[in-house]
Amino acid sequence: MKLRKNTLFPIRFEYLEILLNSGIRQSQIDTAFADLEGVRHSVLSSMTKSDDTLEFAFIGFPERSLHEYAQSRTNSQLGRVFKRANRWHSLVDRVVILGCGSACTGAKAMADSCCQPYWNELSRADRGCKPRVYFEGDSFDNDSLQGLLHLLEVHKEQVVADEFDRWALLMTDPNDKNQRIAQTNAAFFHLSKALAKSVADDQQKLAELTAIVSWKKQSHYDENLSSLGGDLFTVPANLQGPFSLFSPIGLLPAAIVGINVMELLAGATYMTQHFKTVAAKENLVLQLVAFSQLLRQKKGARGRVVRLWSKSLLSFGKWYEQFSAENANTSKTRQEKPSFHSSELHYVAHSLMTEDPCDSIVNIFTEQWRFDTLTFQSSSTTPRSYTQALQEELASENRKGAAANLVLPRIDELHMGQLFQLWMLATMVESQLST
Repeated sequence: MKLRKNTLFPIRFEYLEILLNSGIRQSQIDTAFADLEGVRHSVLSSMTKSDDTLEFAFIGFPERSLHEYAQSRTNSQLGRVFKRANRWHSLVDRVVILGCGSACTGAKAMADSCCQPYWNELSRADRGCKPRVYFEGDSFDNDSLQGLLHLLEVHKEQVVADEFDRWALLMTDPNDKNQRIAQTNAAFFHLSKALAKSVADDQQKLAELTAIVSWKKQSHYDENLSSLGGDLFTVPANLQGPFSLFSPIGLLPAAIVGINVMELLAGATYMTQHFKTVAAKENLVLQLVAFSQLLRQKKGARGRVVRLWSKSLLSFGKWYEQFSAENANTSKTRQEKPSFHSSELHYVAHSLMTEDPCDSIVNIFTEQWRFDTLTFQSSSTTPRSYTQALQEELASENRKGAAANLVLPRIDELHMGQLFQLWMLATMVESQLST
């Protein structure tokens, strides 16, 4: 199994034929892009040089983070992220990431798409001494938390002796009152006590094994933190909660498992520059918005359905559903609700889930696997690769109902950075269009 090296290629969106075959005239398409060009011009005009406008701050944040790191590596926020992640690489074999909301879901989506698919099952050597990661604190699920505590061997009440048994706790502050603070606090209550016992209440060791990401200088965990210590990472105040993915709340978990954070930010920066500079009709962000808007006007489409054709992308779907829900809670305009279907559940989805012939449907798939492509052969066929089989299944589904294709050249940091920023930008444009 050989992992391919990353090279940035633009994501593609194949949609125009679907619109024309749906009876939408070219003049209507031209009008839609003219309107979207007006929205983009308004957004770019509203942004200050430092990109600090509250609802638009996320647009330039990846590029600003890279620039800040280049100017002052050790003192930059990104430099602090790398320092903490590198320290934990040598200290621990497991990290529990405690929190709720789309930012935590986004961190898991980064890990699931950019790490080896069975990351937590690999040996420490095969993981390059990077820790396993576990996400907790988003529900009152007794058995999930008990199972995690058992995995951490809390029941043995032993002081850990080395990095093979040692674990760390990363806490993320809920960013608004609508999130599940009580659930997070309940998990924190048990995990913080267990961590303290694992180091015999040694304050110096405890500080080494804890970190917090918060939207404010004083965390809501503070009343319990006097016995923990640890680093505090602050999310910039102008980043609204749902749009904070590329802040430490998403990047610290990514760095912990060894994801190339610089490439994630580079991919996001590429998508931002694409949005800012490319003509409307060739602009991927505006194309994605136009596709949904035109189908809504023509067919009364209720929302956007996304079919995910890789297991590595399933957590991305969960992230965007939660991201959209949080954005709708903070937005004054009506936002369409996305629905995500995994390919292996697609036939069930037709009968049990919300897909409707009127919905705007987008397939997301990769045209090149991260690892060497396997082939297979049944008794009555010639050898086929997994790529060929996927394309045949995709074509079969598209014959049942027209769908646009969002094509990822690969699933890796550079292209996931593009994908995350694409959907955040498209959501922002849709919000502005609604006003």
